Amino acid sequence: MWDANVDEVVVNPGTVTVTFTIPPREAGPATFNPPAGVNAEFTIAKWVEAEGSWINLLQRSVGGGADALVIRASNLRINDPSAKLMGTLVAGGGRQYTYTYASDSGTRYGVPAGTALDFTASPLWRATGDNDPATYCDGNAACEAFVGDIITKIEADAAWDPNGTYRVGVTGRERDGDYIRFAAVADFTLTGGVVVADSIGYPEPSNQISQASCTSCHGERLTFPRNTVHALQRPDVAVCFHCHNDYTYDADASVAAAEGWVNISMTNMIHKIHGGFAGYTVDGSPHEDVSFPDWTFGRPGTTQNCQACHLEAVTTAVPAFLASSVEGSYCLSCHFEGGYLFDLATHAGTASTVGFPADFQACGTCHGQSADDIHGVSARLEQLQAQREDYFFKLVSVQNALAGEQAEVTWQLVDAEGVAYPVTLPMIGEVRVQLGWGLEDGLADDWINDPADRGQPVREVAAADTPHEIQVDGVTVVTTMRELPGMATAGLRGFVALQRRINVDGTNLYPTAVVQPFVLTAELVEEADFAPLRRNTVNASTVGGRGGSCLSCHGTINFHGAGWSADNNIQACITCHSAGSVSDPTMTRFWV
Repeated sequence: MWDANVDEVVVNPGTVTVTFTIPPREAGPATFNPPAGVNAEFTIAKWVEAEGSWINLLQRSVGGGADALVIRASNLRINDPSAKLMGTLVAGGGRQYTYTYASDSGTRYGVPAGTALDFTASPLWRATGDNDPATYCDGNAACEAFVGDIITKIEADAAWDPNGTYRVGVTGRERDGDYIRFAAVADFTLTGGVVVADSIGYPEPSNQISQASCTSCHGERLTFPRNTVHALQRPDVAVCFHCHNDYTYDADASVAAAEGWVNISMTNMIHKIHGGFAGYTVDGSPHEDVSFPDWTFGRPGTTQNCQACHLEAVTTAVPAFLASSVEGSYCLSCHFEGGYLFDLATHAGTASTVGFPADFQACGTCHGQSADDIHGVSARLEQLQAQREDYFFKLVSVQNALAGEQAEVTWQLVDAEGVAYPVTLPMIGEVRVQLGWGLEDGLADDWINDPADRGQPVREVAAADTPHEIQVDGVTVVTTMRELPGMATAGLRGFVALQRRINVDGTNLYPTAVVQPFVLTAELVEEADFAPLRRNTVNASTVGGRGGSCLSCHGTINFHGAGWSADNNIQACITCHSAGSVSDPTMTRFWV
């Protein structure tokens, strides 16, 4: 992917010209300039303060479903390999390109191809009839009234404002296999129709999501596991808002009827995708099994922790998420028909019959003044932080860790200073103690465990006949394992894993899981003799924060999705998901 930035925007008088630069790119020891000509795609949007939304200045009709034709935002393309946007070399390397927004092909937006567009007549409709309600409704009067209201609002909100705030975006466009991937985006402000000096700059996050909100999970290239999302041609989330706003609809999920259109704003679409709502589709593709990977609250698939995507604070003096009736619709993107915890009976008498219930939008009136108030994000994260910083499993010793023996694992629960907490039954039974081992001859750095049990370690956990015995000091526990199989021979590299929750003074605690390797032997193995950890293939976690390869997306790593621990360190996952782990118990071969 190439870097790119907007250098200049000129409005004269209603035409818009943008100049952008693609700097050189380093690839190993060499430095390369971008090509002399690029296939590009341009968008332009206006900020509608009253709605808290962008609106595209280019509008079109599009069909996708069985009986729906809807309004979608549009773009301008230079995608003919024989007529690219040509650039000039600049001092220091890279190329600079200049483009005036113009009709892209045929006769569109009321002018022939190549003719500059005058945005003082905005919004511009791509084809004749795109702003006629009859185009969408097959003679259905109620549908025409519904669409007419949408068109009226688009034309009012997208009207040219000589003192408004606008955003331009340019991205690479694939054409016949000729494509470099880049994005240049900038906001600018007008005064009297003229661009204000020094107002051109990369978009600030405002109360929406920043680029980092997405790249923290999806990488700098903004790639997605389920599909390529517009062929990966728009790698900057600021461009997404040009089309995915309150004025764009999903043809595949809509019907030609009054109230029959489904909005695909970023708020509605991203919340529903990451919420894993049953039956939710975008452009005909199902997303109900996507869900959200943050397990901080012990419920995989929830979007309860707003800060996982909204990296800026959700607690503000003027709450960004709930301050106005308009922004209350953010809540309804999840808490509405088919969503979480929507109870119409509880709100009886407050709902309108059309679209999002108008009175519901002031959610903060009853539910608190920020997303943090409602979801308890800060309190839960503080609790999680305290668990991570104050409660640790400590392995004291291992004895009789050999085939045919019942190994005894001695352990404690300690604070950050190593001082042991008292422990009690029966909740101590929630603690899972695991013992496993590896192989010699090239596999000493991985775990194999018991092949007869699909490569699983030997485990002891809660049962009526608990194997955990509290010692007379009240803080030390001895867990007696079941008999180890014949493969657990002396000299092999082994491990003990301690994980899941424990009860202290009547309160459930969730210590971070610990994995402690040692060498299998019948002798008493104490802490000082434990072997070092096996290899680390990822930066598993950073206790006390959201760092690490896994925690950057998942918030915390719980035991198979349950709220068992503050963090199941990746080392704990590998104790089972190892070179010896297979799905079929009849298989006798080890898979590496």
